[in-house]
Amino acid sequence: MVERTARCYFALSGLYALATSFIGATYVIFLLSHGLTIFEAQVVNAFFYVTLTLFEIPTGVVADVFGRKLSFVGSCFVHSFSMFLYFRATSFTGFVVAEIVGAIGITLMSGAFQAWMVDQIKYHGHVGGMGRVFAREQQISKSIMMVGALAGGFLGSLDLALPWLVSSIILGIVGVLALLWMKEDYFVRESSSPREHLRLICSTSSGAFSFFKKNAVVRFVFGIGASQVFAFQAPNMQWQPLFEKAFSGTIGLGFLRSLMTLAIIAGALVAIPFLARVGGDKRAIVLSQVGAGVGIILTVLWNNLAWRIVIFLVHEVFRGINDPLKSAYLNQHIPSRERATILSMNSIAHHIGGALGLLVGGFIAWKVSFAAAWVFSGSALVLGTLVLSRRTGNQT
Repeated sequence: MVERTARCYFALSGLYALATSFIGATYVIFLLSHGLTIFEAQVVNAFFYVTLTLFEIPTGVVADVFGRKLSFVGSCFVHSFSMFLYFRATSFTGFVVAEIVGAIGITLMSGAFQAWMVDQIKYHGHVGGMGRVFAREQQISKSIMMVGALAGGFLGSLDLALPWLVSSIILGIVGVLALLWMKEDYFVRESSSPREHLRLICSTSSGAFSFFKKNAVVRFVFGIGASQVFAFQAPNMQWQPLFEKAFSGTIGLGFLRSLMTLAIIAGALVAIPFLARVGGDKRAIVLSQVGAGVGIILTVLWNNLAWRIVIFLVHEVFRGINDPLKSAYLNQHIPSRERATILSMNSIAHHIGGALGLLVGGFIAWKVSFAAAWVFSGSALVLGTLVLSRRTGNQT
């Protein structure tokens, strides 16, 4: 059952990633094509992060109380509807509505899907860390995303709205498959009355917050994640217009997006050897994050286009190293009962950082330049990581 659960996790995660990757090469270009400025495009995305922040804890607790399968299946269908709304939208307001619906869908998945896999395989006898599982999931998902990015780039060359429609259809299919495939042998519903459900929700939330306050490892990972997502918003939202002139339309951007995904896969492949070489979870997380920050800065300071792309891809490698290590490190230090809720709290830290990064990075790019936004973001990532590492040096 451990192997079956792992295969189910890899398959659903891969298909979910495929669905969302169709818009990866054209998302910002699509918004700009409807007359939005880069700042307005990032404000649209900021609504996404604000909504995530508001809904993370309620949906995370729902997953812990009512079941992670229900939460993930709901995520697929709600997210599918948001993609369809984007397919039909043509204005700033329409994009904001689609972002809000999509964010609700994402919160139903975040924390719950990982928590389902971890507790299901532990229930059936898995022992040891989760680093290899998360690294393998990253490799599979990112490999599939390469196909989606190329296909999305081609579809975007025909009509920039088409990738959204295809994403909507695939997410609906994933929801049906999750309904059929996912098992929750570990899960026992503790109560059936509304009053008891409310009591359990409050108890789970209180326990998760109490654990957060007491556990230095959890606070360190939350802080690292927030600074990371803050800094990544400039490259995430601006790489398409930054490199657009160097490639022939959306097909070329789709190819670059695939290379970015390949770089993240390479990072995931070397994550465990990197950890062994560095000698320590925290040290590996800090070094990989600093490497990503330096890469963001050097990308826009380098004049040669070929080297600029190479450095940009190297920064993606460091991202690929960091993600599975951070996920494994956090999951090793949190209890099963509040796992989805704590993971949702971690996501909230990411969302707050993301919303601020979108507004600050978008404003700097709009008023000054893309280069200024990237230098500021990369510098904030490096300095923020080093400060967090130093302040928690004797606690994690």
